Amino acid sequence: MVFSKEQKQKLKSFGQYFLFFAFIFCVMFYLSNKNRLVTLNTALDTSKHRVQVQLQARYEHISFLMQQFKLPEKVVQPVLQEIRYLRQATDFDKKFEYAQKLETQYLPIIMTSIKSKNKRLKFIQSLKGSQERIKIELKRHNANILQINKEIKQFPKNVLVKKTGSMLKIVPLQLHFYGV
Repeated sequence: MVFSKEQKQKLKSFGQYFLFFAFIFCVMFYLSNKNRLVTLNTALDTSKHRVQVQLQARYEHISFLMQQFKLPEKVVQPVLQEIRYLRQATDFDKKFEYAQKLETQYLPIIMTSIKSKNKRLKFIQSLKGSQERIKIELKRHNANILQINKEIKQFPKNVLVKKTGSMLKIVPLQLHFYGV
């Protein structure tokens, strides 16, 4: 196939335009993926913060209830120490670990130290609201995690590695509450 000089020039300029627009498209695709990842990370950080606030509120309430119910010092001190650890922890996973420990180890001890059945029921009832708020926040947080896990499959690996330093592996959280 023989092209005239004019046809060759048109093909060359068309090829240059095509390469230019293909480059622009690739850059836009890269930036949109990167922005989507940043948005998802922001949503995850927000939901983590909301869970942390609810956890801290629950355990502050527990420390208040322990004083109100006048529990023995040998029960109160380890729980207060664990609540201090929870308050001072900066890592979300550590806070969650302390919360799980409070729910599984210390809340049963608190319940057994309350002798009256009516007082025990009153103690549990006063914690129901915070438990429900935490469940709601965990549900939102886990929904964000599931959305991120779904979106991660669409990202090129190099975008994830540059942003996070490694491939993401995010697992939904579950907090086991006392008496549930």
